[in-house]
Amino acid sequence: AETATTTVEGRATALETAVGNVGGGGHEARITTLETDLAALQATIAALTLNDLTDVDTTGLAVGDVLEWNGTDFVPVATS
Repeated sequence: AETATTTVEGRATALETAVGNVGGGGHEARITTLETDLAALQATIAALTLNDLTDVDTTGLAVGDVLEWNGTDFVPVATS
């Protein structure tokens, strides 16, 4: 029985190491950390704007303008 218990505990430890659950706290702590990380990522994504794209220049953009590709960047162009 001791050998079977030792083998199960060894396999459980190996599994926890493989999934990054090292240092105690159990799976619940790991899930809580992942949920916190996910919430922070969702907040970052929600705060993104068009100006965060590196190939978009909205300088001088006015209502009714469109963004047009100039071969390098998207730039505002008046439609009228």
